[in-house]
Amino acid sequence: MNTIAAAALAIALIVAGTLFGRRALLIYRLIRMGKPVARFDDLPARAQAEVVVVIGQSKLLQRLGPGLMHAAIFWGFIVLFPTIFIAMIGAVDQHATLPWLGRQGWYALLVAIFAFLVLAGVIAAFVIRKVQRPQRFAGSHVREADVILLLIAGIVISLFVWHASRIALGLNEYPAAWAPISSLPAQALHQPWTPYLERAAVWAHVLIILSFLVYLPYSKHLHIFLAAVNVFFGRTRKRGRLEPVDLEAPDDQVRYGAATAADLTWKQMVDTMSCTECGRCQDVCPAFNTGKELSPKLLIMALRDQLLADGPKALAARGAAAQLPPLVPTAVTDNVVWDCVTCGATWSWSSRGFRRRRRRCCATSIAPPTRGASLRRIARTGQTGSAPMCSSPGRSPPTSCSGSAARRLTTSVPARVQSRLRSCSKRLASTSRSSGRASRAPATRRGGWVTSTRSSSRQGRTWGP
Repeated sequence: MNTIAAAALAIALIVAGTLFGRRALLIYRLIRMGKPVARFDDLPARAQAEVVVVIGQSKLLQRLGPGLMHAAIFWGFIVLFPTIFIAMIGAVDQHATLPWLGRQGWYALLVAIFAFLVLAGVIAAFVIRKVQRPQRFAGSHVREADVILLLIAGIVISLFVWHASRIALGLNEYPAAWAPISSLPAQALHQPWTPYLERAAVWAHVLIILSFLVYLPYSKHLHIFLAAVNVFFGRTRKRGRLEPVDLEAPDDQVRYGAATAADLTWKQMVDTMSCTECGRCQDVCPAFNTGKELSPKLLIMALRDQLLADGPKALAARGAAAQLPPLVPTAVTDNVVWDCVTCGATWSWSSRGFRRRRRRCCATSIAPPTRGASLRRIARTGQTGSAPMCSSPGRSPPTSCSGSAARRLTTSVPARVQSRLRSCSKRLASTSRSSGRASRAPATRRGGWVTSTRSSSRQGRTWGP
């Protein structure tokens, strides 16, 4: 074992571990700060989701081309994971390897196949991003994705070069025939400088891996760590359903939604940090595709930026009431909140939902003027229609009934809940008449990114810094 190489590797691991740990600790504390939510039930369904969605990549494979590209990279990294430890051992002692597995020819063949698939996936990703340039990537952090793809390519290429140089030097612990890709260039590497190439390749491989590890928690590719967690704690019941509000709880404990970043649940915080910025949710969103201001992708990105900006302030307050800016309109505009029709279309592509609208109405009493008529009907009859509807025995379909009859339908509701519902409805109806005076100017997201400034033309949006 080379003592100098061992010391250099130890220093590299300490530096990388410190930089990674600082960011990981901040993210962990932010998530722990989130409001509680029950997501520990139905463990069999959650385990099934891990197998189907995470390992099977089912959601990504709904689009075969990009899905296969991403699946090749994901599955490749699962197979190549032990090579990280093999390379670290080889950097310290070039005559040593991982016990048993490092000497198996079948594993060397798997490494060769999946490393090639990873490299092919990286090339496909560059073609999609740089040649096809789909609209769904507009507003995403494209440069961060380019850096990650270059690092992945560097990991795979350095691995191939290291294996080829070891085969040329006769240092391979497995039969060379089991590594066909590395065996081909090894035939041209019987040179005096090949030992230096072997050392340079293994150290380049290790350092690129450590750089990749450090960069991940500071970039959008944090989802590599949190995606599996997010899927496991996702909803197992029907999609699109809002969390119930306990109207019988004391007034100061009733929670309609999130006003600031500190009001988000821990699961909502994980949602924002696990966003891949792929834009698939945006592609299937009917509001976005009909020219509305809402973009589900940009909404989640804006909430994530707001959380990372305001979260440390809330942590520094240590239990005291931190004065944090509201999510609306600081992170997203009123129009973005109201554009969502809660159709659930994005649920088939993403594990995120929308519950900001309820907070905007019930807690701040702000609603667009067009909702005024519907809210006044709710206050009078409990329904949005022009006349209340009730079901009578033997009648189908239901017929209209008077307001008094409609009120009798709610007699089974506890009086305390009825009072709160009437109070909330009247408050909404009252404020909706004056809500038209509120400004609807678009807000700028933190980090220099504009949420959206949509004009009559689809090309008139501002997505970049």
